[in-house]
Amino acid sequence: MIPAPLAKCARSPLFTPFLILAGFFLFYWCAAQEMKSSPVYVRDDVVFRADTCRALKDMTGERDKGHAHTSGHPNFLILHCPLGNLIEVWVKSRTIGMKKLDVAKHASIILTSLGGAAAAALFYCLLLTHGVARLRALLFTGVLGCSSVQMFYASTPETYIFTALGLTALALVASRRDAGGFWWQAAAVYSWAILTTNIVQVGIWSLARYWQRPFLPMVLRLVKVTAITIAATVALSYLQLAVYPKSLLFFTKEAFSHESGWIYWERLQQPFHFARILLQHMFLSNIVAPEPVVTTVFDMQMASIEAGSWEMIRPSLPLLGLWGVVLATAAAGFRHLWPFKPAVLAALGTLLFEFCFFFLFGHDRMLYAAIWTSTIVFLVALSADAWLKRHPKFTTAATTLLAVVICGEAWHNWAFLGKIARLVTE
Repeated sequence: MIPAPLAKCARSPLFTPFLILAGFFLFYWCAAQEMKSSPVYVRDDVVFRADTCRALKDMTGERDKGHAHTSGHPNFLILHCPLGNLIEVWVKSRTIGMKKLDVAKHASIILTSLGGAAAAALFYCLLLTHGVARLRALLFTGVLGCSSVQMFYASTPETYIFTALGLTALALVASRRDAGGFWWQAAAVYSWAILTTNIVQVGIWSLARYWQRPFLPMVLRLVKVTAITIAATVALSYLQLAVYPKSLLFFTKEAFSHESGWIYWERLQQPFHFARILLQHMFLSNIVAPEPVVTTVFDMQMASIEAGSWEMIRPSLPLLGLWGVVLATAAAGFRHLWPFKPAVLAALGTLLFEFCFFFLFGHDRMLYAAIWTSTIVFLVALSADAWLKRHPKFTTAATTLLAVVICGEAWHNWAFLGKIARLVTE
């Protein structure tokens, strides 16, 4: 017989999200051990052109040390470094004689694992908010949580798992109109504070949240939300500069000129080639990773999956085939979402922006895949759920398929982390 307090906890709406949070935290913590001894903690640009060493310093570094590269991630430093420092103090209290770098590694692993687990828990709540059946919501949360992009960024020092967390929170609060304005404003500020371009997603989800209001009140509310978000983010930037004197204000000319160097207009000369690469990172490689290879970019060698050639994806074809069945089911059910809810339109709008922007911006698209992966899985989950509700006889088969996909993802992408670690070490 189940004890009464435990039964009461199990009936709580927070019980399953808490289990997801705890389970994925442990999962990502263990997965991070694959990367812990690799050079990603001491060198940038060794995998996907990720600033892993810089992110480690921004999560655990000292206040007066260099934090210059904060232009693309406006207030990541002020929001996460104090928490990282507190975790470092806790790690030191539990260990004796551990080296400073090892303490920082442990602290960053705890922080990124917590960020990834929180993103998964909020994603489950987002699916429930939109009426996805509980079991399917849990399974699609597993698909996201075991995806290659989520596993990599939740177990490696980088900012993009927190970008995924912020955007998931933004979508959830925008979908829950009963949530107070404070929570919406907090999600909007956090999302923009993590990544400069997220101001576009904030605007799109703002429209989704207030869409059904009369036109003039809606515009006034959007202006108010935007003004508060901008003011809060700028104020945080000045506070960050005061606390961390070697950081940068993200809205200066120097910051913009640095980021503009990542735009590659020459891709317009080969649109189909680069569109194929981007679409592959939006629907396939971010879920089931291809084989990583060593590539040379600007005279630097790094591990990458950017090309996604036939030889790279061939070992993962069986698992990609199963994921393809899920995508096909979602494609069949997408029309059942009509008339589209504001959240569906917002998700489509963000994906359109991200496709257009990252077609030209950045070199290795896996670096940015955490930005759009939760949105992709969100639309796939809604569409597949809509199709299955009209064809309930396939429910058992779909449940089995998703369970197999999750197990395959976890095994395959865990091995992917080991391959990345070996490549960057060699």
